[in-house]
Amino acid sequence: MGLAWKFLNITLERITNVRTGDDPGPDLEIYGDLYISRMMNDGTRKIIETFRMWHRNSTDRIVLNEGDSLYVNNQKKIVTFSNQFIVLHGTSMYEHDTWPNPDDTFTDATEYLSFESIHTDDYHVSFMEDSTTKELFWAMYKIEVLDSGIGRVPSDIDNQL
Repeated sequence: MGLAWKFLNITLERITNVRTGDDPGPDLEIYGDLYISRMMNDGTRKIIETFRMWHRNSTDRIVLNEGDSLYVNNQKKIVTFSNQFIVLHGTSMYEHDTWPNPDDTFTDATEYLSFESIHTDDYHVSFMEDSTTKELFWAMYKIEVLDSGIGRVPSDIDNQL
């Protein structure tokens, strides 16, 4: 019969400064990388594929006042199967500080979505410096389930990938 599958449209909608915390000034200057991945749900957590949804380096960082958002609206269509996770994540995310202070490092944040838990909805990944009193921002995603089935993925869907 085959594996169950879902055809998804995943959008990184925006990056939002939730709390500036004790960072000097009213804003966060954020840079780094945000991704989506497909990963095996078989005990190995082997990454099948990864797509970079956003990138900024330290000289091209974004500046967000507390409560403000940068609208990214980067979309990727993928097919996932019942033996896989979808992973929303960011690595090497930083908040720029002026010399002599080193840049703040945000925790590498990850949201694992099992096949069963994936439905059309909004999802967020929280990045914080090192405690709840420090800086905090969210990467906001929207997942739309465009189609689903069991067995072979129809060719008209394959052609959209």
